[in-house]
Parts: sequence; C-alpha cells; structure tokens
Amino acid sequence: MTYVLEGEQKKAACHIFQIGRDTLYRWMQQYQTEGGLAPKSRGKYASRKLDDAVVAQYIADHPDAMLEELGEVFTVSVVAIWKARQSLRITRKKTLLYAERTEPVRAQFQDELADLDPNELVYLDESEVDEASIAPMLVRHAAQR
Repeated sequence: MTYVLEGEQKKAACHIFQIGRDTLYRWMQQYQTEGGLAPKSRGKYASRKLDDAVVAQYIADHPDAMLEELGEVFTVSVVAIWKARQSLRITRKKTLLYAERTEPVRAQFQDELADLDPNELVYLDESEVDEASIAPMLVRHAAQR
C-alpha cells in the first residue's frame, strides 16, 4: 500500500508485487475505511480444542447421536466433531444386521418353510434398509470391531 500511497501507478504495483488488480482495490478500500490492513476475524466458531475424554464419554453414553447433535452439545462445527471422532479412533458403525437374530429360531423357521408348497408362497421383500431412518453417527470404538 505504501508504494501506491506514495503516488506510484496501481498497474505497476500489481505487476511488481504480483497481485491482481481486484486485490489491490480491495486493500485500498479496506485501508480507507478501516485505517489499516489488519486481517479480519474468521469463522463463527470459537477456536478451542475439545476435551477428548468428555467427547468420548458423551459418545459412549449417546451412541446414536448425530454429528449435528454433538456439535450443538459442544458448541462446535460438525467438522470439529468429525475430527475429534477420528482422533479418538471412533468409527462409524457399519453393521446393520438384525439385532435379535438367533440361529436356532432361524433354522426352525427354515424347516417350517420346507414343508410348504413353493407354488403357494408369496414373497414380500422387506429387507431394504432406509438409511435416512438410521442415525448417521452410529459409532463404536475401533478396538470393539
């Protein structure tokens, strides 16, 4: 800015300092309105680190909590929660098996099906999983895999 304020050409300043014309004009406007070129404050979230122990305990107590919910609880962004989860080695739970599945009951059901006439059966496919109804933040520790 000193170069231009001393009366030198703006085009020459852009060439010498390898900056764009828009950048120079933005800096000039900031200099005129604010009296300097101090960097502006960034972001809406406080720059602080999360306490790993508190985050891990909360996730253990609330395993179905979504990232947005965790962000609201700890007043941080979703990205901050994502990074904290990664540093704690807490992964997204990917197992979607039926929780109450028992092999003896399943075998008994298959035996009952064997006695039925296949031509009289009607098949209904209810095995599709609606991922929208599953919380995106089902978690478990990597050591539990």
